Amino acid sequence: MKIENLNRTENVMLAVMMELSRMEAPIVFKGAMTLKVATGGITRTNVSRSTQDIDGDWVSPAPEMEDIEKILQRAVHNVNPNWTIQPFREFGEKRSAGFKVVDETGMARFHIDMSVRQNPYSKVYVVTNEETGTVCLQGASIEKMLADKISTISTQRVFRRSKDLIDLYILSKCT
Repeated sequence: MKIENLNRTENVMLAVMMELSRMEAPIVFKGAMTLKVATGGITRTNVSRSTQDIDGDWVSPAPEMEDIEKILQRAVHNVNPNWTIQPFREFGEKRSAGFKVVDETGMARFHIDMSVRQNPYSKVYVVTNEETGTVCLQGASIEKMLADKISTISTQRVFRRSKDLIDLYILSKCT
């Protein structure tokens, strides 16, 4: 499936996700980019939400921060050899690892947030990109995304996370 309606940054993020999938990195992708993958970037509504990060669950047991960083660095380098990964937050209990993807000028282009936990609610999405070909990408299922969004907006955090309301609306229009 070709993903439509991506901005320039999202196209690069998709290329990194595809590269990580080719490398068989133990990641189940989630978040807004996975919602775009699951819908092909097209929904029965004109509502769309851009994103500035890749979210995922590292599903291999007991990784070191350096292991995650090395794999992410290799994938980013394969997409753009001038860009690097800079960790800014270590993972912990209920806290994802955070990485900046930085260009040759030192400007952060996007972020990668990586939780370390199992994610049995995934699905394989076949993604095609004109420049990088076709790859099978492991991502959260639409049902899992829907359950997560309903859970999140059912808490006091709903006032800080209006993006979850937008995503829930988009999910409600999936066929």
